[in-house]
Amino acid sequence: RINGIAVTEKPSWLSTIPVTKFDTKRKDAETNSKKDSSSMPVGGWQSFQEYVYKKLHKEMDTTLSSVVVNGNVEIEFFVNEKGIPYDFKVIKSLDEESDAKAIEILKDGPRWIISKKNKKEKVTIQF
Repeated sequence: RINGIAVTEKPSWLSTIPVTKFDTKRKDAETNSKKDSSSMPVGGWQSFQEYVYKKLHKEMDTTLSSVVVNGNVEIEFFVNEKGIPYDFKVIKSLDEESDAKAIEILKDGPRWIISKKNKKEKVTIQF
């Protein structure tokens, strides 16, 4: 004991606990506003991903171990006040057929919950 502070060895069991994740909490206003202001398909991203896989005639595999990805199509678009995507622009093309299929998937897909009017949305569809 030195000046009222007791120094002891750490228990041996502490060295056997694996650390799998470090988490920090930030109160960054910009980070919080991005989370709150992001647009998304009705039903959420998991539901949207399942919809896309169904439209592409693929089974949903949550492990992604057996999914063969031939490439990506990145689409930019707007969403109207009714939640319907429009004004599609291919940002990253795979080929004309895949680009058209990606736009069709978005047109026929779920409505969107928008955070801001006139904000461009962006989606990448894996083929």
